[in-house]
Amino acid sequence: MATRRKSTASEVEEKVASEPEDKPESDEEKEDDSEEDLDFVLLLSSELQHGYRILRYLTQDQNTVWPFRDPVDVEGLHLNSYHEIVERPICFKQIEQKFRDNEYENLTAFVADVRLLLINCYRFNGAQHSISKMAQRIEHMLEQKIALLPK
Repeated sequence: MATRRKSTASEVEEKVASEPEDKPESDEEKEDDSEEDLDFVLLLSSELQHGYRILRYLTQDQNTVWPFRDPVDVEGLHLNSYHEIVERPICFKQIEQKFRDNEYENLTAFVADVRLLLINCYRFNGAQHSISKMAQRIEHMLEQKIALLPK
């Protein structure tokens, strides 16, 4: 059995430099290319552009945002009492669609929807649940971003 020799730093640099330019893109570049057209953001008011940037910031950490990205699968998760407890369900996908459909009149309406998402979570799961802990992280990030907005 042959032993494999470690490459030196200069060999690695040489190999990288000799690779063809049309090599596969990184995961980050692929994600950027696969995202939908964001031209609608340019049509938003400056205030709502800030809101959309906050939404993108809040939804970038998949480990925290996954329970809130899509509507709650009430039937699939057998959450029979969900609609009795949560009167106005909302998720980040719906919030983003409201930006795309130009349904927000101002930043306050967007923030109200994010807060509704968080309140729904707290109300249904209770404050100590692990999903509520994720919501608390999102709430903290939201409040930090709101505090940094121009007055």
